[in-house]
Amino acid sequence: MVDEVEIRNLLEAELAKVIDPARRAALKSALVPPQPLSLEWAYGEPGERYQCWLVGLSPNGRERLVYCEKGFGPNYPWGFVGIAENWMGMDCQWHVGLEHAAIGAGILVAPQDYEVP
Repeated sequence: MVDEVEIRNLLEAELAKVIDPARRAALKSALVPPQPLSLEWAYGEPGERYQCWLVGLSPNGRERLVYCEKGFGPNYPWGFVGIAENWMGMDCQWHVGLEHAAIGAGILVAPQDYEVP
């Protein structure tokens, strides 16, 4: 599992990928200090959980931005889950990058002609 320093480095790298300064600022404003978060993995053994990282919150406080190397990661390590949810959700909630997860969570508006990678 990655540690807090690595998570902060990953967040900086993801922010650097956001070319538009206004979008980058909006995404950065949604970030919170990284915190470990244990979420249930509903597609494995009963009770199986993965250690993830809470990295952001939607402005309305209903969605959490999360990083997790397990489950849908490593291919789709950036996700969003409801604040009241205790599980990792469905595959459509997990993305290749933080910006894409933020679009899914409603934190950022999808650009014109956007396609989920």
